[in-house]
Amino acid sequence: MWFTHNELFISLLVLCLIITTFSIKYEKNEIYLLLLGIIAGIIAEIGGDYFNKVQYWEQGSFFGVPFWLPLLWGYGVVYFRRIGNWIVSLK
Repeated sequence: MWFTHNELFISLLVLCLIITTFSIKYEKNEIYLLLLGIIAGIIAEIGGDYFNKVQYWEQGSFFGVPFWLPLLWGYGVVYFRRIGNWIVSLK
């Protein structure tokens, strides 16, 4: 399937997911958490590739890493924080 190997298409899907999630529910300063997760994802993926060569991305256009992957890291950080807040609020 063409869209599974199209980095731009997948990146746009991840951006739409982030925008949709933030438009439904956005808590104060979550954008900073998203940016922190994106930066951590960039460091983890590029650093991991440099030191260990654990994964190989044929179509990675951002220093050998697909552009959508750090975006997904950032979204994951925000999502896990929301899950943590939900768990803490349970009684």
